[in-house]
Amino acid sequence: MTAVALKKDRQATLTADPIGWHLRQAALLVKTAGRFTSNVIIECSDRSASAKSVVSILCLIAEANGNLCIKATGADAQEAIQAIASECL
Repeated sequence: MTAVALKKDRQATLTADPIGWHLRQAALLVKTAGRFTSNVIIECSDRSASAKSVVSILCLIAEANGNLCIKATGADAQEAIQAIASECL
């Protein structure tokens, strides 16, 4: 199970599942992020990737047990974060 900590400043911190992320999970995240006009970014350590690109996500979070930070900026940023947290994780 993935743990999510929502924050008021339009970001969420995630602790990845011990088996790591896979294509289906990344594709769902991209599909969900794509419904919003906001720019959604995933950060892991010192790297970042667009949440609207499956390849970028899989390259970024190839490791299991990592902490991820999802950030969004734009008119519907808070809604994007909440949707990703509730539908994808």
